[in-house]
Amino acid sequence: MSAGRSPRVTVFIPAYNAQSYIAQAADSVLAQSFTDFELLLIDDASTDDTPAIMDAYRRDPRVRVIHHLENMQRPRTRSEGVAQARGEYIALLDADDRFMPDRLAKQVAYLDTHRQIDAVGSWWHRIDAHGRTLAPKKRRRYLSPDAIEAWLLFRCVIHNPTVMARRAVLAAYPYDPAFPIAEDYDVWARMLGHHRFAIMPAPLTCYREHAAQASTAQAKASLYYRQRVQARQLESLGIAFNDQDLRYHSLLYTGRALFRAETGHDMDRDYVRWAGQWLERLVAANAKQRRYPRPALSRLTARLWWFACRKATKQGGAAVWRDFAASPLSRRLPRAWLYDLSDAAQRRQA
Repeated sequence: MSAGRSPRVTVFIPAYNAQSYIAQAADSVLAQSFTDFELLLIDDASTDDTPAIMDAYRRDPRVRVIHHLENMQRPRTRSEGVAQARGEYIALLDADDRFMPDRLAKQVAYLDTHRQIDAVGSWWHRIDAHGRTLAPKKRRRYLSPDAIEAWLLFRCVIHNPTVMARRAVLAAYPYDPAFPIAEDYDVWARMLGHHRFAIMPAPLTCYREHAAQASTAQAKASLYYRQRVQARQLESLGIAFNDQDLRYHSLLYTGRALFRAETGHDMDRDYVRWAGQWLERLVAANAKQRRYPRPALSRLTARLWWFACRKATKQGGAAVWRDFAASPLSRRLPRAWLYDLSDAAQRRQA
């Protein structure tokens, strides 16, 4: 970056008590193959050595460091980072994660050539507390921009530490302090219908999994705030729902164990009947409101219907498949599966 000129990219890392990992995160940015960037580090009043570690990076002219005197928490700190950024694009990274060496180069090239996309994420590598690569939890699937929008009704498929966005766009959607968790999901949901998303089918970030993320309280809080984001989306569709509907909706893509832990019972035939009626209601409401891309949402609801029936078979038996055969959702499955094959072809070309 030349003196006096704004960088193409601002890389923003917020941190709180991240002394174990912040240096690895910063080093991974400074080692990028793409060099026209600034690195913005904001310490949210850490009580460990994070501030001192950050200050050591001031010797690099590409680095700016900001210290908070009191803890502002994640949403306000993230909003400050966006407001302080000077780049055309802003790349997000958490203090315990790392960039792959060519992440900036690939995402800048993508946004430069896809003007209709305002935020692009990517796949990621899982790493443990020591930086060792972990196997993926599930098979990765290419998601088109339409599919991403449809999925946001059910779960946050845009992983915040992988995102590069147009700064002017992101600045128009400040992180909401009412969402201390799932604040990114809330932002993407508010952007729906106004801006487009993409996910590059390549791992460009290393996402660290460690013990501090795994507490029961953290998991319950995360589910609560995700449900709040989903409730807003359901309200925008004009869908009437109760607490059970919202709880079941948030669990449509989960496994049996998590479903049982959150509801106190197994996936059974009653659940399958609810799922069929609920998914049909979503499709019908969207046909009127046109909030989500209609073909993509129809295909996704068919896939979720299949998933619900398959998971409930253990408890509900053959009766589940009689319900499956009678549902209009099932008639959309062949088209959904054919679309999956098309997605796979697009992924190979991307």
